[in-house]
Amino acid sequence: MNTRCFIWIWVPALALSLATCSGRQGKGRLPQQPTLFPLTQSWLLPLEGSLTGPLTSDGTRLFFVTRPGGLQAVEAATGKDLWRLPEQLGVAAAVPGWLGVRTADGGFSAHDPESGATRWKAETSVEGDLPPAMNADVAVVAGQGLAVLESATGRIRWSAETQATIPPILHGDAVLIGQADGTLRAWNLGTGAPRWSSRPGNGPLSPPAVDDMGRVFLGTADRRLVSLDFAKGSKRWTWKVGTETVFPAAVGAGNALFATNEAVLYAFRGGNGHLAWRAPLPSRPLSGPLLAGGAVLVACNGTRPSESLLLGFDLTTGRRLGEMKTSGEIHGSPILVGSQVVVELRHPKALLAISSKP
Repeated sequence: MNTRCFIWIWVPALALSLATCSGRQGKGRLPQQPTLFPLTQSWLLPLEGSLTGPLTSDGTRLFFVTRPGGLQAVEAATGKDLWRLPEQLGVAAAVPGWLGVRTADGGFSAHDPESGATRWKAETSVEGDLPPAMNADVAVVAGQGLAVLESATGRIRWSAETQATIPPILHGDAVLIGQADGTLRAWNLGTGAPRWSSRPGNGPLSPPAVDDMGRVFLGTADRRLVSLDFAKGSKRWTWKVGTETVFPAAVGAGNALFATNEAVLYAFRGGNGHLAWRAPLPSRPLSGPLLAGGAVLVACNGTRPSESLLLGFDLTTGRRLGEMKTSGEIHGSPILVGSQVVVELRHPKALLAISSKP
């Protein structure tokens, strides 16, 4: 059976069980390890159809687009339906303060996340279905071209010619775009001036992750895990693996984590690329790891189509922590909102919220 899995990293704030002991440690005692399990279902929301893009959130509300349901908002804590715009299709992204939706024909609309009211609409001429990247000031739309729009007015600040194959990545005052030939390009976010161009691999790249030390981590189609210098685009270190890596890396606790199609979760030291630990997975991953703190969740297909299995690993050591069966087959990338992980289920069509039982 060809099974596949998700990699999640669980944030310690999700549950008291993840917190290390804050009291005085006795002499020679090791810090308390994350326990995490048991995991429980918080809520289940039936969907009218499959999602047309990834889930997104402004921190308190969850946003998604389905066909024929359109753009929808629910309360993240409870799954309560807040509002719907059935006529608004596309791919959504959100940050605190505003919500944006790009359409395949180059359109973009900005919405009030509380009510769904449309603030403005713009035409970017950038075709495609990659999720936009957003911060408080701008939205970046990439595909058959690249356009940066100002959040207040929808005015296009600048645009460029490119053929993007991965969603744009915002970091500081730069935007990163991966191209089909394996080239990663960086532009100044404010002016559109080119920063650098690097070709770490042949063929499509995984979406890059950047840590707070200015180190870029990504996978390549030619079976390499690569770290670049964010300031110059120069190569820092590389690892050869047995198959391509298509999912984004995660960075945390000084490590870069990759879920590869070898069914392995790798943790490398971000500074020198030395292997910190590796953990075998029971199947190939469906999504890359999410940034977190004390533990990693791996979601795999179960023995039956109607269930998936969540496996937990200690982020520091790779030690296995436990497991949980979900109420349906997981589909799409999980998202962390407040104290819960929310994921799309294929069968039944629904959103499932999971939390750690205190």
